[in-house]
Amino acid sequence: MCDPADGAEAASKIGGQPVVPFVDPVEIDDAVEVKRSYVLTLRDQAIPPALQRHMAQSSNVSELDTDHSPFLSRPDELAEILLVFAK
Repeated sequence: MCDPADGAEAASKIGGQPVVPFVDPVEIDDAVEVKRSYVLTLRDQAIPPALQRHMAQSSNVSELDTDHSPFLSRPDELAEILLVFAK
């Protein structure tokens, strides 16, 4: 969905991602309120939308009709969503 040259350049710069942050529980004091937001990418082939919906439960969700990398394929729309989330 993004320009093939942009995708190839981005892919050449991707490194490994540690698994520990995904499996280690985080304890948060009940007094702390954490606002969570999620950009659900509808054409994602890395994380299917159904799994994203499960992961984003109790989050403010905005959907984009993009692949896994909206920062490459729809950067302006993604920026608008992130600005709304930040308010």
